[in-house]
Amino acid sequence: MTALYEKVDAADRLLLVSPVYFYALSAQMKTFADRFQCRWSRRYLLHQRFRQGEDRRGCLLVTAATNGARLFEASELSARYIFDAMDIAQGASFLAPGLEGRGDAKARPDLLEKAKAFGGELAKNEFGQTPKQL
Repeated sequence: MTALYEKVDAADRLLLVSPVYFYALSAQMKTFADRFQCRWSRRYLLHQRFRQGEDRRGCLLVTAATNGARLFEASELSARYIFDAMDIAQGASFLAPGLEGRGDAKARPDLLEKAKAFGGELAKNEFGQTPKQL
C-alpha cells in the first residue's frame, strides 16, 4: 500500500471513477477509500496538513443505470469525505445517469457533450473552487 499512498500524495489531481450500485459507490471504490484511513489519521489525529496551498483537486466521475432523483447523493458525499481525508480539495463532478447497457452513451449526445466539456476542464486544470455538477 505504501506505493499507492505515495502516488496519491504526489498527485495534483485525483479522479474517483465508479459505477453507482444501489445509490452508492462500488465496493471496489469503497475499499480503495477505506485503505486511506491512515491519511485521515495524519490529518485529524496527528494534525498534520499535507501540501497546503498547492491547489490539489479531486473529481468524481460516476455512472448509473437508473435516473433516480437522489441517485448520486451518497456518491458525492462519500467523495467529499474521501478527498477531505486525503487533504485534497473537491473539484467538479461528472454524473452520468441512465446508462444501463453497452452503447447507451452513444444515444445521448447531451451527455457526450457534457463529458467532452468536463474532459476539457480536466485537461486545462480549470477546476472550480467549489464542487459543481456538469
